[in-house]
Amino acid sequence: MVRKYLNSKCLEKGFTLIEVLTVSGIIITLSAIVLSILFASFRATSKSESLISLRYGGNAVLAQISKKIRYAKSLEDPASCVVPVTTDSITIIADDDRSIIYSCLDSPSTIASNSVNLVDPRVFSISECSFTCSQPSVDSSPTIKINFLLSENISTSSAGEAESLPFQTSITFRNFLR
Repeated sequence: MVRKYLNSKCLEKGFTLIEVLTVSGIIITLSAIVLSILFASFRATSKSESLISLRYGGNAVLAQISKKIRYAKSLEDPASCVVPVTTDSITIIADDDRSIIYSCLDSPSTIASNSVNLVDPRVFSISECSFTCSQPSVDSSPTIKINFLLSENISTSSAGEAESLPFQTSITFRNFLR
């Protein structure tokens, strides 16, 4: 009888169907949780990289325009800013006596300097672009306020949604000749 009991125990190797299904369910549940955490982390990283790229691109545009306007000799268009003027382009005479036109273009949506894009239109697009010129009096230096919304193109967005950031700055002429 002892021998019969040992033989029946030896034949019962393996797991029951319930045990296999329970372990499989636990593994699938844990896998789903880990994958959702990984995908959320990937989306957050992608969004962070997009915002960094937008900040870098927008700040580069503002720095380039600001430097030229700050040290420009004069403002050609608009001719007077005693009454504040908002426009989609301005023309300055730079410190090297060159005329520079900064303009908001619709096709492609970008900011240009003498018709040369300041941002890559394949990567970024600019909307809500404007230049506002104001001047307290005829004898004072004008201040140019630049406003634009920089967006990444959807085709370059890895997260599937295009990010956008507003940019704004004010620049007062330093070397303004009346």
